[in-house]
Amino acid sequence: MLDAHDLYLAATTAKTAKKPRRLTYRCESHQCLLLDVVDAGSLGIVLHIPQYKYSAKANEERSSESGRKANTVDGDRRWKAHTFYLEQSALTWEDDTIAGQSLSCNHVLEYMLNGKNFHDDLGSSKELVRIRANHTRYAV
Repeated sequence: MLDAHDLYLAATTAKTAKKPRRLTYRCESHQCLLLDVVDAGSLGIVLHIPQYKYSAKANEERSSESGRKANTVDGDRRWKAHTFYLEQSALTWEDDTIAGQSLSCNHVLEYMLNGKNFHDDLGSSKELVRIRANHTRYAV
């Protein structure tokens, strides 16, 4: 199986007539990318969560020193990006309203996207879902 990150880069930088993205989640206030969903055809669906940064206060409240050292690029507030196949995520379960994927930026803190909402979004004709700071959401 191809590395998900390499496949994501190839799909999003390729100069083709077909648009590879299927769905994007962004924060409403600043349009920060929270989750990018790319259809890689027969290779599967790839999910990409970009690097993000919390405010100093939010970071202190939501993480431990050992967690920051292990999961940030700077040992403090810049959290690592993650790219993976849908099958490697709790979002794979279409009817699950509890388990899911946490999405964050400095404006949306730990929005939990569950499998049911994700698959409903994926099956719709919408390409963008905006998440508000209060965790309400809407598709456009």
